[in-house]
Amino acid sequence: MDRQTTYDLINSHGREAELLFFATNINDHQYVLNYWITRENWTKAVEALQKQTSPEVFYKSASVLLTHAPLETVNTWVRQRDLDPTKLTPALLSYNDTVRVPMEQNQAIRYLVFAIDHLNNTDPSVHNALISIYASHTENDERYLLNYLRSQPKPAHYDVDFALRLCLQFHRVQSGVHIYAEMELYEQAVQLALDHGETELAMTVADVPEEDPVQRKRLWLSIVEKVVQEKDGMKKSSPTPLDSDLLLGLSIYCNGAIC
Repeated sequence: MDRQTTYDLINSHGREAELLFFATNINDHQYVLNYWITRENWTKAVEALQKQTSPEVFYKSASVLLTHAPLETVNTWVRQRDLDPTKLTPALLSYNDTVRVPMEQNQAIRYLVFAIDHLNNTDPSVHNALISIYASHTENDERYLLNYLRSQPKPAHYDVDFALRLCLQFHRVQSGVHIYAEMELYEQAVQLALDHGETELAMTVADVPEEDPVQRKRLWLSIVEKVVQEKDGMKKSSPTPLDSDLLLGLSIYCNGAIC
C-alpha cells in the first residue's frame, strides 16, 4: 500500500483512530508527532516524540514543543544522548525569551547545564547561551553565574569578551570582577569592584598577583584612595573594621607607605 495514498484515503473519511493506527504500525512516528502538534495536543505530541530515533525530528520540533511542554520536552531530550546541543540552542534561547520563571524552573538552563556537566559539551555557543541566560535573568542573584564561571578550566570554554560584556551590561559585578581577574587584568577588576561599592571584593583581588609586589602595592593604594575619598565625602571620623583591614593590608604589601 502506498503510504501517502493510504493516509489521504483514511483521512478523507475522517477516520482519526484508523489513521493513527496505520501510522503507528508502519512506524511513521514523525507523522503521528506532526498530527498531534497540528492539533495542539502537547501531551500526545511528546509521547510521539519519545518514540523518535532520528535527531532531525527533535531539532525540527524543538521550538514548538519547548514552548508548550517545556518540562516534558527536556525530559525527553535528556534521555537522547545522541542529540547535538548546538542545534537545540536556538530553541532554548527562544524559549527563555518567552518565559518568566525562577532559574530553578527554567528548562533552558536545565538542559544547557546537563549538556555541559553530563555530556561534557565544550562548544562555545552552548556555554555562551548559558551565560546569556544567567546574566540577563531578572533574578538579582549571581550565584549560578559565578559558580559556573568558577568551574571553568583555563582556557575557558566560553567567549570571554562576550561574557564580560554581558556582565557589565547587566551589572553582574562579582562575575565581571572574576572574569577580569582570570584575564589577569587586576586593575580593571579592582576598579569595577570599587565603582560598585564592593570594597572587600576589591581587597580580595588586590591580594591575587603574589609574584608582583609592585602591582599589589598599586592595587592597595587605589583601594585606600577610594575609601579615603568616600570618608571625606561622608565626613566620617572614627575608624571602622574595614579601615583596619586596609591599614593592615597596606602595612604588609606597601612597606608602610600609607601616606
